[in-house]
Amino acid sequence: MSVNSKTDSTISQTELAVRLDDSEQTIEKDDLFHLLQASRRRSALIYLRERNEPVSLGELAEHVAAWENNKSTAELVSKERQNVYISLYQCHLDKLAEHGIIAFNKDRGLITRLEKASQLDPYLEVENNRLTSLSESQPNDVGSKSIVQKILSVLREIRGESPVLEGGDESDKVPSNRRR
Repeated sequence: MSVNSKTDSTISQTELAVRLDDSEQTIEKDDLFHLLQASRRRSALIYLRERNEPVSLGELAEHVAAWENNKSTAELVSKERQNVYISLYQCHLDKLAEHGIIAFNKDRGLITRLEKASQLDPYLEVENNRLTSLSESQPNDVGSKSIVQKILSVLREIRGESPVLEGGDESDKVPSNRRR
């Protein structure tokens, strides 16, 4: 066993003892409200609860960004992931770790939900329902897309521009009979 593994093992045992002590303490009401104040923290806690295993910071940031932007993870752009990643890393995860809600290993980028997090679960149900309904009604579904296209078509007609065929893009403009 290398010196590093022994050190890691010793730290892990010490951290475990601290975590066990923390899990038995109740969260003060003011702390509870403060922890749940940020929607990004609530989203992170919901994702960690759903996974119920250690999660990488990248994975967590990607899923939180998807919920925030009402997109699938495949539709996210780098900037959306990066914004969430940075704020989780610099602020939100540290705050949750300080209160014994999660274990955050910054060196490895791993987040683990701790037992004390279960005290927040009743307050996360409303947020979880909101996120579920957001993911079920993606803006790319046919109904909302066709409504948006109809509105844009009417606006183009009002401005004297050629309307776009339904389901098309700018290259599918219908020739306009109007004089400009």
